[in-house]
Amino acid sequence: MFKKIIVILFISGLLLLTGCRPPFEPVTSLRKPFLKINEEYDPLELISDSEEAGLIFEVLEDKIDITTPGDYSVTYVIYSADRKQHVTREITVSVADELPPVLTVEDSITLKQGNLFNISDYATAVDDRDGDLKDKITYNGTLNTFKTGEYVITVSVSDRFNNSSSKEVTVIVTETEEVDYAKLISGKYTDVSYQSGQAPTLSLKSDGTFSLYINGCSLLSAVEGKYIIVEDTIYLNSPDNPFARESDDNLLLFTIQPNGTLLFKSEMEICAPNYDDIFVKDGTE
Repeated sequence: MFKKIIVILFISGLLLLTGCRPPFEPVTSLRKPFLKINEEYDPLELISDSEEAGLIFEVLEDKIDITTPGDYSVTYVIYSADRKQHVTREITVSVADELPPVLTVEDSITLKQGNLFNISDYATAVDDRDGDLKDKITYNGTLNTFKTGEYVITVSVSDRFNNSSSKEVTVIVTETEEVDYAKLISGKYTDVSYQSGQAPTLSLKSDGTFSLYINGCSLLSAVEGKYIIVEDTIYLNSPDNPFARESDDNLLLFTIQPNGTLLFKSEMEICAPNYDDIFVKDGTE
């Protein structure tokens, strides 16, 4: 019986040393997102050992043509630190072009007072390598869609190689008939900036009342009250909760962004919301 146990243990040890070793799956990443035309490079400097496991790299084949924009492959043999295991792996390396995306947008945009503004509704962008870049279009500049006037913004877009195009555009906000802003923005909003726990929410009702669920670090608690809208700013007041740290009027402020999101513009002695947190209306992206 004793000899049988020894034989079993010996066979088990052999299995551990041979067939039961876990598969070799090295974790690697690119050191650079792309190469510039005619840039000097070392293929061994393009790949990194993400987990610092002592991996050893050897270049099996390098197909990069650094003189011509395009996507190329480099094939490596990757060894474990003890060189007892290895895999062959191919990575794709891009040589950047120098052509900016084609940005198309009118010189001026007319918008009715109180309407939402998303630049992607008015501009397009196409790139030879990246294709449709409409979702990458951004703008800089002050724009208050709740106040009539002319606003100059700079519309811009960049491709993955940091080639960019931009254009100055005038946004004209025109007066409209009296707008019921409470109905326009009523709904439930969630704090998408808060990631470490249960996110605060804000419910704005069309009758001018609100419910704000704030995170006090351990649990959410509800604050209720009334709100008013002045141009692009929402003022919340709760007679039962002195939640504003530096406001004599016990007010919390949100600014309505042109795209309909709410930006929290107050400070509270709690975990969340925090100053400049973004609240997004449920059902929107």
